[in-house]
Amino acid sequence: MRLDFFTKLYRMMGCGEAGDKQAAHLKQAIEKNSSQSIKPNVEPIEKEHNGFTVINVPGHAPDQIALFDQHEREVFAGDLLIEHISSNALIEPDYSGRCLPAVSQHKASLENILDLNVKKLYSGHGNIIENPVELLKKRLAGIDRKADRIKKLIIDGHTTGSQIAKAYYGKIYHTQFSLVMSEIIGHLDYLEKRHQITKKMKNGIWHYAAEPL
Repeated sequence: MRLDFFTKLYRMMGCGEAGDKQAAHLKQAIEKNSSQSIKPNVEPIEKEHNGFTVINVPGHAPDQIALFDQHEREVFAGDLLIEHISSNALIEPDYSGRCLPAVSQHKASLENILDLNVKKLYSGHGNIIENPVELLKKRLAGIDRKADRIKKLIIDGHTTGSQIAKAYYGKIYHTQFSLVMSEIIGHLDYLEKRHQITKKMKNGIWHYAAEPL
């Protein structure tokens, strides 16, 4: 399902050859690693687990969780928050094949952790983050700042996902295609849900529009 999802998604974003190349790479990876597929038993986790409060924090991954110690006000947050870089909100399909709103989910997850007034955050990469409140606020502001820049590109005449990605990221569009398109598609969805942009399908490709600022 993921292969079909990304093949269609990249085409609807107007990615053309670059999208087909990424889809072919994904297909090759799936086939090459099929023998390493893991199918474990899935068991539900209770709201409280070994003294931690379990919190859903989707965005970087749809099934990501955080573990919160209420007494020490510490949280194990995985890749939700990283000190030295912004964590990517990665586009994925849901079980019915629809695109999950990764950026909107990521923002909501950051807000949920911010509301806990955490004193220490254990990240999935890099340093332990002491007093993470300011960094959480910085990452939240960064989401809206990027969304505003994307909206400005649309106003300036970049109407497809591919055009917007190339204008925003330049050469990185080709070297980190999947990450770039996740960021752009997620922020386009975020802007659309906030009624700041609209889209129309033309010849199988979504074209975005926005009112001047």
